[in-house]
Amino acid sequence: MAEPRKEWTTGRVFHFSGGLRAINWFTPGVHFEPKTLDGKFLQMNSRSFGGTFAELESSGLSIVGVDFYTSRFETEGQSPPQWRTHHSPIRGWPCEDTIQIWRQIAHAAFTRKKGRLWDIASRVAHQLSVCHWRVRDVSEAYKNLLLSCRWDHFKVGRQFKNGFSWLAYSAMQSFLVDACILRDYLAEFAAFFIYVTDTGEPVKKLTTLGSLKRFVLRHIEQTDPLTLSLKMATADDGWLKELGDYRDLIMHSAPLAHGESTGFAVEDEIIISGDHHLPRVLCPIPGSPQEIFAKRTSGAIFDTFQVLSEAFTKAARGESSAKDGLPYMHSVLGELCKLSHLASEQCPVKPEPIIITDSDVIKVEVRD
Repeated sequence: MAEPRKEWTTGRVFHFSGGLRAINWFTPGVHFEPKTLDGKFLQMNSRSFGGTFAELESSGLSIVGVDFYTSRFETEGQSPPQWRTHHSPIRGWPCEDTIQIWRQIAHAAFTRKKGRLWDIASRVAHQLSVCHWRVRDVSEAYKNLLLSCRWDHFKVGRQFKNGFSWLAYSAMQSFLVDACILRDYLAEFAAFFIYVTDTGEPVKKLTTLGSLKRFVLRHIEQTDPLTLSLKMATADDGWLKELGDYRDLIMHSAPLAHGESTGFAVEDEIIISGDHHLPRVLCPIPGSPQEIFAKRTSGAIFDTFQVLSEAFTKAARGESSAKDGLPYMHSVLGELCKLSHLASEQCPVKPEPIIITDSDVIKVEVRD
């Protein structure tokens, strides 16, 4: 048997929407999990290490992210895999790159003894990392949910609920809360270091996106990329507005799994490469969180038990404007990383590489 080419020295597990996986374990061979709906093992041989992404996407699959395994500590479970979210058609790893930029900003601020900037930049880097990993948590929850399906009863469109569906909704709710924490950290950074007076003082000392919009964004005419992005994202149809609506629904009204229905999952399929039917699962989340929140806070949904029951029944029948949770979380992370990168470009202190020299190392003499 021929030795694998040098490029195949890294193991990879590709995460797809719906809980599907493709295992590419140190060889050109790629096999999919679980089996096709007719019980067959699906596999392929990749033509090149870097080209595997395009090959998978051209078959009809949507890549959420990839686990990389480069050492025995990772393959043996002593260290977590190197997780990277994938945002096509962007090349590289924008989330990981942005996390590194904010770490370098924190490092540069620390060396210059700029305490507030060091603190905020450190928090942004940390929360970006948390949100980055939270998407993996959601993807893993989807995989476990998919593997819990009864293959002898699998039917496209069938709704079900079990312990794994509860875990999937819990993972999505955690992502939404953490994403809004990051949102407010970025708003705090903008308030203290971007929207400042000629003397460098903040126009307003703010720590939330809502207050930044109310007291700053509404009153300025700047046309720089960050300001334009923030204004568009916080508009009534903006992605940050929608993210905030999910947060409000969760924090002030109902858990994500009970906002409109009762946290059910849906059996589904995806047809790749023309005729291969792979199973997947969907976890519907409310498509109009602001509307549901308003009905709940006004009490309209509780006027009679029949009104409440009909609202849940329509959601269960798929008659509401629900969307699948994992693709939404993945897209929000991509937008947060773009916003974080735009903010970093206007930082008054530029990122500096973290270099460890001999002077940073304490050497201890070991005696027999």
